Amino acid sequence: MARVVMTICGLVGGRFDKDTKRYEVNDPNKASYEVAKGIDSIRKGEYVNMLPLLIESYPEDTIIALATKEARDVQEQVLKNSDIDLARVSFEDIEQGGDGEYQKFFKLINEKISDEGCKEVVVDLSHGYRHLPILTIIALVVQHIQTPEKIKHILFAQEKIQGKRYIVIDLLEYLEISNFATMLSTFSQNYTVSNHLSFQNRLYSQIAKELKKFSDNILANSLKTLIDDKTIEQIQNALEQITPNNDVIHFGGYIKSIIEHLEEIKNLRQKEEYMKLYKLSKIMYQRGYLLNAITLLFESIGFYCVEMIRAVSPLAKRHIDKFQNNYIGKKKPETRFSIYALTNQSRNFVKLSKNAKDFNGDYLYNPETIDLSERPKKPPKNDINEIHHQIRQGLNADSLNIQKFRKLIENMEKLRNNLAHGNSSESLEDVKGKYERYLDEFSSYLKSTKEKLD
Repeated sequence: MARVVMTICGLVGGRFDKDTKRYEVNDPNKASYEVAKGIDSIRKGEYVNMLPLLIESYPEDTIIALATKEARDVQEQVLKNSDIDLARVSFEDIEQGGDGEYQKFFKLINEKISDEGCKEVVVDLSHGYRHLPILTIIALVVQHIQTPEKIKHILFAQEKIQGKRYIVIDLLEYLEISNFATMLSTFSQNYTVSNHLSFQNRLYSQIAKELKKFSDNILANSLKTLIDDKTIEQIQNALEQITPNNDVIHFGGYIKSIIEHLEEIKNLRQKEEYMKLYKLSKIMYQRGYLLNAITLLFESIGFYCVEMIRAVSPLAKRHIDKFQNNYIGKKKPETRFSIYALTNQSRNFVKLSKNAKDFNGDYLYNPETIDLSERPKKPPKNDINEIHHQIRQGLNADSLNIQKFRKLIENMEKLRNNLAHGNSSESLEDVKGKYERYLDEFSSYLKSTKEKLD
């Protein structure tokens, strides 16, 4: 049962006899069935209805016909008149009336589609009536979310001339449009993209792939790579290609807002690292990612500390510049000569800069020994001591301000560590309150950079 072809039977082919009060099948008229482009598996020709057409189009596959008792009687006679073996069809009875009629039909559809032996499904809605096509579509939407590759076609015989001419079209495209709109809405709200999404439409598939890549980077806090590579441009270009399509006009607002929001993120490339992370922290908080927002704000403070120290004196600036230009990524061990080491040590130096004894070790490196092949037993400290002195003196020039900033670092460090390590016993609202308060405090320092914060 690799492929299942499922159709909802109607009474097409039968005529209601007032005397017998039954549907009789005598010599039913045949209509011309044409096939829209892209449906290669369906035959065109003259048929009473879709059931014999499907049987001839899929001679090796399982045909499941969902039918009421009356519809089954009519269609069995239609098949006999068409010289088609009834064994080619597996009829499934549809209960009419009674409690749970809708639920039973919905369950029946789901069971047939979800059968493990069924690898591919073709569904025909042409002769369904009342609620049956709607319930079938709902079941297909659910199935498409779980295993989208399973649904091959959703067929419908579109009437061109009543009783004489039909064209078989595929409604799967509209199911894809529905899922595509849902994907855009979800991404717009919280950056998430389902792992199960799959589209036959090439452009939809490309956009889903790029949005998933964006989502994975955002949620992993791999933001520098995301902002600097071409993912944002690729998403924007693909969305702009799809915008003129009339099929997406009703959710064009999602597309427009995503393009504009990605442009906002892309423009962060021109910002200093601390400002970039500050803005990303606010974005993540707005989308409900509290831990990510706290982590980004903490890292933003680290980069801000680098710039605070760099601005203290020309000597401090040269010291940091040499570390960044000559050693990061070029000297071992990488953990010591890294961006993380730069921000972490800078944040710690600012936090512990009140007294000379508070900061242990050399800030970043000892310029008198860094390039020596062997470290002296008693390394000279004149240069690094002077660097420490100038930084400490510059930071403590505004003692009241630096004390508040040190407290902010301590508070953010505690907030991040407690939440990241699962040790926080505070309520979510308390954590949010602290984040918002610390964000406002840090914003007041950023205002001195004369950058727009919003």
